[in-house]
Order: sequence, then structure tokens, then C-alpha cells
Amino acid sequence: MIAHITITCLLWLWSWATPPVSYKLLLKEVGRGIEGVGYGYAVSVEQCPDEEALKRLICQIVVKENPAGYSRLTIGVHHQLDEYSTLFQNEALTKHYLEHQIAIYVWVDNLMGKRVARLIIVRDSNCARYQGGDRRVSFDHSVECQKPPGACSAGSASRDGSTRQAPAWPDTRSVGPR
Repeated sequence: MIAHITITCLLWLWSWATPPVSYKLLLKEVGRGIEGVGYGYAVSVEQCPDEEALKRLICQIVVKENPAGYSRLTIGVHHQLDEYSTLFQNEALTKHYLEHQIAIYVWVDNLMGKRVARLIIVRDSNCARYQGGDRRVSFDHSVECQKPPGACSAGSASRDGSTRQAPAWPDTRSVGPR
């Protein structure tokens, strides 16, 4: 039993040791409506991350930006995009953003009685578009970002019964133009 817990905890520590994904925050929007508060983010990365790195990136953004009291969250991940604006969008600008889009994360706490949590991946880790359409992955940051995959607990118990808290996500964000 102790060997299993030790192996699980080592896997947990290894997952936290995985380097964070560097990103540049391009846009942060907060909207209020009948259904509650919604946050929207657009970020740019230098290299196209794989699925696991995208999940880590979503967690990093949520931890760093710390949105409060929201019922909707959207995070757009783009490849080598310099700026992003929702003002004065036209067809050419929308096309430009879509050409750089890697993934979009959508989370709605209560949509017709259900929680919606979906990561839609448009490009693979080589930045190539997926053949046959986007990949849709079930991912809920409100559950998954609490502890990384393979975590033994938020505070892992040692032999003497003391607990150690999980380390905070490192700050790798660079703020872009607003």
C-alpha cells in the first residue's frame, strides 16, 4: 500500500515538474449578463503545444489570471499572434485570427441544466490542422486544475503524518499590448 502511494506521489511530483507553457496574454474581457459573469482570454504561444500542454496552459491561465465569480469562461490559444481585439472585427481580421488558432476552451457552469466543459483543438503539436475536423476533448478546469493528473492529493501525506501543499504554478506570462 505504501509503495503504491509513493509511486503515485512520485508521478504527481513529476507532473508538476513538467515545464510550464510560456504564453503572451493578448486579451482579457469580462462580460456580465443575465446568465452571470463571463471571462474571455486570448493568448499566443510560440510553439504549438500537444493536448497535455494545452491543458496545463489552461490551468496556468486560470491560476494566474484568477477570474472571480464567473459562470462562463472562454480561452482562445493562438500560434505566434501579435495582437487580438474584439473591436472592429471584419471578415479579413476574423480569418487572420482563425489561421493562427490552435485551440479554444469553453466552460459554462450551467447551460440548460448541464455543465459544458470542452477543449476544441484545431491544430496538432506540429501546427498542422487535424484531418477530418477538430478534436473535441472533455476537460473541466474546475476539476482538473485542482490537482494535476496522477496527483495523490492536494497535500500529500508523508510517513510522519505531516502534509505538504502542492507548489503554485510558476509565472511564465508576458503581457502583450492591451
